[in-house]
Amino acid sequence: MSDTIFGVIVGGVIASIAPLSMLYFNHRHWKQETKLNHLKSERTRLESLSEKTLAKLAKAMSENAYPSDMTADIITFMPEEVIKRFDKFMCDTDITEQKKQMTGSVLTFQQFIDLWSPLKDHERRMK
Repeated sequence: MSDTIFGVIVGGVIASIAPLSMLYFNHRHWKQETKLNHLKSERTRLESLSEKTLAKLAKAMSENAYPSDMTADIITFMPEEVIKRFDKFMCDTDITEQKKQMTGSVLTFQQFIDLWSPLKDHERRMK
């Protein structure tokens, strides 16, 4: 009798390995899909926000007047490295008006590259 019970228990354990392993692997797959969907939506949100903000920033740099909604979007929604670069850019008093006029769009383009390069790093980490 004890051999029969022992056989049933061993058979039950062996039979339960397949469903439990399937549950485990399905759960891992679900977690990866959920993370991927979240990162895709985050990427889409950051892309649209950065496009709007870059357009506003270009206009703001040419007029030397930075709207509060643009700065609030940057400070609130952008990754931490972009916020630090933007803060450094806004606090930079070394760039005089005469220097801006002399260098023109080259300085603006370089500032764009410097300011938004962390977004590219953030995008690479998402992939």
